[in-house]
Amino acid sequence: MARLPALLVALRAVLGPVILVAGLRHGPWVWPVAILVAAFVSDVFDGIIARRLGVATERFRLADSVVDIGFYLFVAAACLLAYPEVWRQHRTGILLVAGLEAGRWVFDLAKFGRIASYHMWSSKLWGILLFLGFGEVFARGGPGVLFTAAVVVGIANEVEGLVASLILPWWRHDVPSVWHALALRRAGAPASSS
Repeated sequence: MARLPALLVALRAVLGPVILVAGLRHGPWVWPVAILVAAFVSDVFDGIIARRLGVATERFRLADSVVDIGFYLFVAAACLLAYPEVWRQHRTGILLVAGLEAGRWVFDLAKFGRIASYHMWSSKLWGILLFLGFGEVFARGGPGVLFTAAVVVGIANEVEGLVASLILPWWRHDVPSVWHALALRRAGAPASSS
């Protein structure tokens, strides 16, 4: 049972390439959406189960973050290649999210020696909107309001993560918001280690 959270993370790692193939086949939209649902459910429950079983370690949380990024890169590739209108309508926002994410990785590596794994509330909202927004693209054959919302919240989430990294003097995982980062800094709490 203790391996279940890791298996759920591994499932998302496998589903990334699968959704790329399913999205590019121009078959029924049901398959990419079903894959999105499976990945979303695994993402929701891996953390819940890991915390209940006491296996939500620093290493697990970091792996979860990296796999999420990888999965959604595959989803984005499928959408951008299969539905070029997504790129035409949202190029600036997509590039801004990607640039902010890359900038955060560089900053976090330079400052902390590893990437941040905050799992912020804005990240959770962004995850929900990514799921809904990409599902909307596959179901409609193009972007709509949910995809636009995902891009906007993605930019806000990346900015919040960068601000948290600027605030915190040491690496820390599971920081729900910038306000929590400020409270941790004021309290002088050392980096957590699990």
